[in-house]
Amino acid sequence: MKKILLFLIVILLVVILLMANYKDSLVPIQVNEKWGFANMGGEIVINPQFDLVNPFFEGVAAVNVKGNWGYIEKTGEFVIEPQFNTVYPFSGGLASVEVDNKWGYIDKIGKWVSIINQSDDAYVFSEGLALIMVGNKYGYIDSKNNVAVQPKLDGGSQFIEGLAAVEVDDKWGYIDKTDNYAANPQFNNVFDFSEGLGSVEVGDKWGYINKKGEMVIEPQFDMAYPFSGGLAVVEVDDKWGYIDKIGKWVSIINQPDDAYVFSEGLALIMVGNKYGYIDSKNNVAIQPKFDGGAQFIEGLASVEVDNKWGYIDNTGNYVITPQFDNVFDFSEGLGSVEVGYKYGYINKKGEMVIEPQFDMAYPFLEGIASVNSKGKWIYINQKGEELDSKK
Repeated sequence: MKKILLFLIVILLVVILLMANYKDSLVPIQVNEKWGFANMGGEIVINPQFDLVNPFFEGVAAVNVKGNWGYIEKTGEFVIEPQFNTVYPFSGGLASVEVDNKWGYIDKIGKWVSIINQSDDAYVFSEGLALIMVGNKYGYIDSKNNVAVQPKLDGGSQFIEGLAAVEVDDKWGYIDKTDNYAANPQFNNVFDFSEGLGSVEVGDKWGYINKKGEMVIEPQFDMAYPFSGGLAVVEVDDKWGYIDKIGKWVSIINQPDDAYVFSEGLALIMVGNKYGYIDSKNNVAIQPKFDGGAQFIEGLASVEVDNKWGYIDNTGNYVITPQFDNVFDFSEGLGSVEVGYKYGYINKKGEMVIEPQFDMAYPFLEGIASVNSKGKWIYINQKGEELDSKK
């Protein structure tokens, strides 16, 4: 688990946090190159006046004015004046911010909550603790600024299931929240724990340990991913399949050539150059016959045949025949599809409910979708109406 992977995971978590914020009822809008906020009905609540904005989270939103970031409340008034070079959303009453390449945490009145002249990097909280970097060492603090784990580690990740992966002298292990080792640093690489087991690399093979550090599935795989739904995706000699928690193979046709995580009871597999689906009991639910595929979402999965995409149900029957150049998974009953070089939205009957007109169109979240129209990113509702000052 390299530091760059950790960074990407943290960024992904931040994105997820930002997306989740649409539940806070105000969404960003852009008018004439300035940003403000509208309610779910498209009515302007905070006039566009900022250079950049992030969605509201825990009642406040980060906004950028002339290169500096601050935070506003839902009235549009500043609660923390613009002064930071980089900011993240509030989580547990604290936000990670950066000034002059130094990182720390602030509370909702802008008071610094930090250690050792602000840490050199600070990450989001997970299970009550946040990873920080001071100098070139990593440690953890709690939400009250107590140092839970001294900055002494060469690398670290977030706490998952009560444990965090940490690196010492190029070897990885796991610690608990009291800074005791659950598994001493001894592995070349690791994944976070999932369903009580952690995937670890010994030499050039992967196996699984329990939370006592005991090897419960011996290293034997060329790659081994975390467990999900009682099964894990593993690879041996360029062949992919599934194992259960005692290491027993659950796979088909001499192991499929690629295998993916389960979603809604089915998992996508690739056999040869074709895609199909199996269930958790290793039954072939849908024969490998597609040129491409995706996981099941809202009862449907997108599949590719002869360079065109459509959707099937969990019996393998077409609900919408392959006819689109590209598609996204369904979300809130609508699917974004590409026709020609423009995106629109269809319902689960395959009816076009928002005509193809956008250069890009992402799935809906809480009734709002981000779309690109003529080089400009805007938000629309499920009627295809733009949320802007014209409402």
